[in-house]
Amino acid sequence: MAKKHLWFHKGLRTALALILSAQMAFGTSMPVKAADTVSLEKEAADGGLVLDAAWEVENQNDNLSVNADGSITIRTEQGTIGGETMQNVLYKKLPNNTDYNFTVKVNGNFAVNYQGAFLMIASGKNLENVVGVVRRYHGYLGGRYGTNMLMGVMQNGNPAEYYTGAADIGNEFYLRLQKNNGRITGYYAEEYSENSADWRQIIEGNYAYVDKGQGLVNPSDIYIAIGAGNGSGSTATDVTFSDLKIDGNPVSFTMDADAFHTLSLTGADQIGVGEEAALSIVGYNADQTVSFTEFERVAYTSSDEDVATVDENGVVTGKSVGVVQITAEATVNGVTRTTAKTIQIGEVAVEQDWSVVSPDGRTTLTAMLMNDGTLQYSVVKDGVATVL
Repeated sequence: MAKKHLWFHKGLRTALALILSAQMAFGTSMPVKAADTVSLEKEAADGGLVLDAAWEVENQNDNLSVNADGSITIRTEQGTIGGETMQNVLYKKLPNNTDYNFTVKVNGNFAVNYQGAFLMIASGKNLENVVGVVRRYHGYLGGRYGTNMLMGVMQNGNPAEYYTGAADIGNEFYLRLQKNNGRITGYYAEEYSENSADWRQIIEGNYAYVDKGQGLVNPSDIYIAIGAGNGSGSTATDVTFSDLKIDGNPVSFTMDADAFHTLSLTGADQIGVGEEAALSIVGYNADQTVSFTEFERVAYTSSDEDVATVDENGVVTGKSVGVVQITAEATVNGVTRTTAKTIQIGEVAVEQDWSVVSPDGRTTLTAMLMNDGTLQYSVVKDGVATVL
């Protein structure tokens, strides 16, 4: 513990001053709302399909449907890149490859201002760092391009958007987004082709691509994203996405309703130092009416082996006081799912504490060094206690 104590004493005075100042100025701590991101488990469509578990849906509501042919349909609401929050945005996490080539088939009737379909690459979610190729109806820009039916590239950046007129493209077409290092380029075509010459690049003046440099590259946070929205408009239209490919390889939106969908890890929430506890895993289909107990492969890992280890059978051994996350990965019929469980090892208790009282005597800040090496703070102001 000597190292922990040395670090604590060197930083205590500054930490106490900052926290006490903030507490006295604002009175109480402010809650922070988490991003509204959920995993979708839609009821099975007529064909017995559900959204594949590899997809996450942000700002989910009932305007996303899974179709019997494996496609998905989004009924548009307000939302766009860099504007109003888009509903029902699908995200699939990807490795951080230098180059990517995304294509998707789109079917939709775009006839009212700002209705659009989006194929996007994102670094993180919430559309905060994203570039997308879009089919969009835009009446206010129609005079510039000779048509309200546009193909464009949009981003959170400069330029925010650029377009080309595409009046000859009907309600069914393909969007393509290409990533070469930090350069993102948008294309479109009436039919899918593996020949790059068959795709029309979206160019407006000097804008032929978006160069994000390293701005879009976060090795742990690269996603392909699909969305549809009305911008600031309010007229809905149904947009169907299908035939998605990444680097020419088909990627499914859906899976069989009875297939291996989720993995559950159960067992003790807390064990003592030196104690052992066995964890159990069970797999389920989307609506948990089918369970899986036999797996082709199972692997367990510990987030901190100084706190706890886990063996190949899921037996956890407590090593020192702290909190650890045990992750399990299991495979059924070639499909792999992952889950995790947090376990408390030992009893966390106060090892040392220090208190500071404000000049007016109304506020007391106590800093506590716990036996797991963490710091906790509590504030009592006018007799009301708050744990920071």
